[in-house]
Amino acid sequence: METTSNIKKYLKGKNIPLYKFLESIGKSNGYLNSTKNFSLETLEDIIKLYPDLNIEWLLTGEGSMLKDGPITVVDSSPEDIRLKDEVKSLKDELKESYKEIGRLEGENNLLREQLRLGDRKNEKSA
Repeated sequence: METTSNIKKYLKGKNIPLYKFLESIGKSNGYLNSTKNFSLETLEDIIKLYPDLNIEWLLTGEGSMLKDGPITVVDSSPEDIRLKDEVKSLKDELKESYKEIGRLEGENNLLREQLRLGDRKNEKSA
């Protein structure tokens, strides 16, 4: 139960609405009140999405609430993170496609030039 209480303290200190936090970790309203223990998957989501939160403090109440260093809270759900990874992958694929298009255009230009030379040669022979 301490973890739930600590989550609420963290959210209050960071002015993060409870519903927004629950949405970001893929949980429904009432989750904090109905759970006694967080799953490993849920804790991993919290750590990824709220990197300034000290996990030791979250679980035990010991130490500082926030890690040392710059404080940043990622305002993204796990679905947003998955989509960002997918978009990055698609961008990389698109870059490779552009390179291939450039290579093929160069090859086409070379073949066109060879055809023109062949046509000229045929015209001279005729």
